[in-house]
Amino acid sequence: MRNPEYAVCQTVKAGAIKVCTGLLLVAVVVFVSETSYADNHRRRDGQEASQSSGISAGQAAAKAQQRFGGKVLKVSRDGNRYRVKLLLPSGTIKTVTIAAN
Repeated sequence: MRNPEYAVCQTVKAGAIKVCTGLLLVAVVVFVSETSYADNHRRRDGQEASQSSGISAGQAAAKAQQRFGGKVLKVSRDGNRYRVKLLLPSGTIKTVTIAAN
């Protein structure tokens, strides 16, 4: 005759293995999809950079700083233009728009 405790242990053990296997499968799928997303994102960014013959964010900042002076606080791209935020010597903040191409 089988020991009932042994049967329960076997059932719990089999269930735990299924749960662990399921969790491992989910982790692998998430890892692969995140890696694939990152690779596609990097590839897309590289294509966009090579396709655009415009200026870089650093060049836009230099142009704005050369024209208005002050310290560059932030550069952000908005479509086909850069927005450069400057802190002027007078203490005021000025946002300058520079064409990206």
